[in-house]
Amino acid sequence: MKENCALSNGGDWTLTLAADSQAQVGDRVKIELSGKHYLAAGVLIFIMPLVLMTLMYIIGQKLFAEGFAVFLAFFGFAVGIAVAYLVGRGKGAEKFRYRIIEILPKDPDAHRD
Repeated sequence: MKENCALSNGGDWTLTLAADSQAQVGDRVKIELSGKHYLAAGVLIFIMPLVLMTLMYIIGQKLFAEGFAVFLAFFGFAVGIAVAYLVGRGKGAEKFRYRIIEILPKDPDAHRD
C-alpha cells in the first residue's frame, strides 16, 4: 500500500490534529478520513456552490432581467463557498478532520504495510 501513497517518495506532510491521542509533535502517524465524510466534504465544497449558482440563475431568470439573473448566480455561488468555509471552520468541522489511527515507529523502514 505504501507505493500508492503520494508522500511515499520521501516527502513530509505536516498536519495540525486534535490533541486527543498519544502522538507527540514530530511522530510519524497513520491517519484516516472516513469515506462518508470525505464524500460529504467533496459535495459541500464542489457541488453545493454549483447547485446554488444554477438555482439562483434560474430564479433570477424567471423573476428578473438576464443581467440580474447572472448577478444572482454569482451570489449563489459565493453563498455556497461561504457555507462550505463556515462548515469547515465551525462546530461540524470535527467530522471532516483527519484522525490518527496508529503511531508509526520512528524508523521509516521498520513499518511496512
